[in-house]
Amino acid sequence: MKALNYYQTTEIKFGWGRVEEVGEVVSRFGKRCLMVTVPV
Repeated sequence: MKALNYYQTTEIKFGWGRVEEVGEVVSRFGKRCLMVTVPV
């Protein structure tokens, strides 16, 4: 097996009312962002 390094940054926001922070969160990623959510 070849050696490799894998680095993944993850930010998880959890809780009621967190959807109000969406604009602030996605604005850091530029003009395009894929956001995955689950139905409540």
